[in-house]
Amino acid sequence: LKYLGIINILSKCDALLSTTLCGAARIAVGLNDGEYEYIDVPGLIGQDLELIGSGGMGSVYRLSGGRIYKEYSDKMPFVDIIREERCAKTAFKAQISTPRSYGIYTRNNLYGIVFEEIKGRMLSDILMDNQEAGMDIEGSRNDGEDSDKIIRYASDMGRLLKSLHSAKLDEHTIPLTKDIYREYLERLDNYYTPEEVSVMSRFLENVPDRLTTLHNDFHTKNIMLKGDELVIIDMAELSLGHPVFDLANVYDLFVLLADRTPSATMRFTGISADISPKVWHYMIRAYMGSVNDENISSLESILSSFSLFRVALSPAIYVNLSEETLKRRVDRSKRDFIGRIDEHIKAFKLIDDILK
Repeated sequence: LKYLGIINILSKCDALLSTTLCGAARIAVGLNDGEYEYIDVPGLIGQDLELIGSGGMGSVYRLSGGRIYKEYSDKMPFVDIIREERCAKTAFKAQISTPRSYGIYTRNNLYGIVFEEIKGRMLSDILMDNQEAGMDIEGSRNDGEDSDKIIRYASDMGRLLKSLHSAKLDEHTIPLTKDIYREYLERLDNYYTPEEVSVMSRFLENVPDRLTTLHNDFHTKNIMLKGDELVIIDMAELSLGHPVFDLANVYDLFVLLADRTPSATMRFTGISADISPKVWHYMIRAYMGSVNDENISSLESILSSFSLFRVALSPAIYVNLSEETLKRRVDRSKRDFIGRIDEHIKAFKLIDDILK
């Protein structure tokens, strides 16, 4: 197999073997055709590790030489670690503003990726600094100075996302977004009838085909400020598809979530529901390079439809949700999305006129 050709196969792996010797590991990734790709993973030795953060899927340590080690818990499939590392390298080579990856390592029978350390602050923390000081986007205590700062960061987010969407990546090295969503549809048998899944498939196939570089998790906790430059982190879900996939996710996090579950906005984006819709307001106008409110209103209507599609896919996307929550989402999807599919598909006819 070619170096990056395996990326499109990783989600279909059917076996995983590992042998460890002297702190290093050789991983055999089993493919559907019965063959293996062997990946040698060096041991992370001779390093003093300083814990700087931890979460449900692992921990982050500071190393010497301006690098960090993102170590994953044993719940993370090794194939997902491979995919993130290779996507990060591909993005960096394409001159996307993201940290350099230095490869996969192992330590104490766990695996992780060594990245360049970004000397800066998370954008969510910077935005919340202004709010906690009693200043928001519409006004400030300092004659608009801090208010202008927040507007600038939101606008810079839009330009950063536009820059990412303009990057050219080889379609043979990065997964296609529609293929990922087709796999989601295959995992819904326990929640929808075949006819209902077919209706959702029809919606997906009406999304125009494009090869735009997508982040798929673009928000203020995945952006850092390094000097005057915004840097995107966490390239694990990089894919190629129509920009509506990325924009719908951002709109859902910053606007729709803030409206339906304000307390969850902070958890997912690191900023409060009071300011997240305003960040979207300035971000999308910078992204589109326009203040045409009619176009933006039409786009937001389409993104709302797409958000309902993602809600319908909850059993496949959000595997940690309780059965009670999944049932509520499925019932809502059958009523508001599947039951009104023709109007949602009709709305999509305008998408390429708006996002040229």
